[in-house]
Amino acid sequence: MFNKIKKCVFVLMAAVILAGLYSCNNVKGNAEYGFVVPLKSSVEVKKDVPDPSVKVAVNDSFVLSVGIANECVGTICWLAGFDEYQPDDENLLNAAQEYFSKYKNSKKVKKAISHYKKIRRSGFSYDAPAQFATYITPDCHNWRTDYENVKKMAAERNQFVDFNTFGNLDKLLEVTSDFYDAVDFASFYQGNIDQYNLLLKNVKNHSNQLKKVESYYSDYFHQQMERTVLNFSGFNVNNNYGCSFIDGEKKYFEPKYSAGVAYDFSNNLFVIVHELSHPKSNPVGDKMSRNPIISAYLDDYLTGERKETLASYAYSGNDNYMCELITRANTIRVLSKYFTEEEVYNNCIFYDIQQGFDAVTEVAEMCKEYENGDYKTFEDFEERLTELYIKKFCKTTDN
Repeated sequence: MFNKIKKCVFVLMAAVILAGLYSCNNVKGNAEYGFVVPLKSSVEVKKDVPDPSVKVAVNDSFVLSVGIANECVGTICWLAGFDEYQPDDENLLNAAQEYFSKYKNSKKVKKAISHYKKIRRSGFSYDAPAQFATYITPDCHNWRTDYENVKKMAAERNQFVDFNTFGNLDKLLEVTSDFYDAVDFASFYQGNIDQYNLLLKNVKNHSNQLKKVESYYSDYFHQQMERTVLNFSGFNVNNNYGCSFIDGEKKYFEPKYSAGVAYDFSNNLFVIVHELSHPKSNPVGDKMSRNPIISAYLDDYLTGERKETLASYAYSGNDNYMCELITRANTIRVLSKYFTEEEVYNNCIFYDIQQGFDAVTEVAEMCKEYENGDYKTFEDFEERLTELYIKKFCKTTDN
């Protein structure tokens, strides 16, 4: 009898604890992806915080910048030993080593480094830190957009919402802002203005290429490109990914770049066009992924080694796969106007296939029909693209 009572008490206590955790964290779960997203934030939204970031305008559409929040997040990644966040400009590296060595015993610095190391194990790497940085104010203290936008960003990235290791998004913001204050990051940033200006000068030398890509992009999507801030970093060497942020007025992208490094700027152009294409491509990819025939096909197709490869690049799930596939196909079509067939393959298609998007060339070929047709927007092409995709890849009784 005593054992039964003890067992009932244990079960009751467990239920109370679980209910308390749910209500305290105020989260909503998603069984499909295995994550939970905080429904509310205790952090105030501030949209007009002064921005001391270095900026250089190319034209009305392109503004180049070294965002101070992005540099702060990148610095923590560097101190935490992230391979992809290592400045290879000698002047910047020496300045960083000398400056931050003074704060190695700071509790807040240690806490930020420890937290970043912890969440890296759940996928907080490559473009994820840069993406997080685009959602916070220049002083790293607040969200710079409504929390609904932050939640949406989190829900679209599995690694951004692994609750067991990532925790509440406010926690990440807290340790980042504490680091910013503890090391007086604004002083470090201002002390390296010359290096950041040099970085942007090197990029601005490619203004003509940026303008041409803008023209081809606008032609392809039948719409003028919105004002875009290209956010470069001195700490981000190997990030061959781009990240975007949309607040209804501006877009931010982090292309591959490192200060002072001689490189082929075409790599940046591929990343820039890819990220610019996402807002146009995602609605189509998302709708196609929910088509019953395509969904059933993808359930069988995205398995085994292919599934593991895609997951390693954070492309798990039918919707993520289709959005990324359509974006990459559109990127190929836009860039084919600017680069040779060989250049597009070497800089784009080769890596697409390597990352698990075997169908990218066939889908890019399908998109020629949109390119040469009378469709007003790419979304208007969704029904026809779905038809072409099913005919090509899905085994049905009708084909």
